[in-house]
Amino acid sequence: MPQFVNPVRAEVEKRVRLRLGIPDTQALPADVQGLVTDAANAATAKALEVAVGREADTAIQNVYRPAQLKGFQDKVAVARAGIDVIAQSPDVDGILQRRAELLKKKKDALVTAKFTEKEAMEILLADIAHQG
Repeated sequence: MPQFVNPVRAEVEKRVRLRLGIPDTQALPADVQGLVTDAANAATAKALEVAVGREADTAIQNVYRPAQLKGFQDKVAVARAGIDVIAQSPDVDGILQRRAELLKKKKDALVTAKFTEKEAMEILLADIAHQG
């Protein structure tokens, strides 16, 4: 075990002595001393395992982050190209105008059905959010 097990073992021993009422001047029974040593070693090994695991997780993120960013940048580029194609279409203004007219009709129908203006707008916004 690494050097820093000794302070852990000393702390465990101190606590066990206190709990069992054994003074520092008296040796711990051999079986208790064995339990203290085993527990300190096990706790230290577990702490090391957790610490090393966290470092490994961080290393994985650092190693693969550039690839993840590249994939995201590729998706953004494809989306941008798609939006550019749509924006260049001579039909886009007409399509947007027609969509706005249909949304207005839907809102008016909701108000006619006795929804308040605010409720009608909230329903429209929820529909838009749901459709994407």
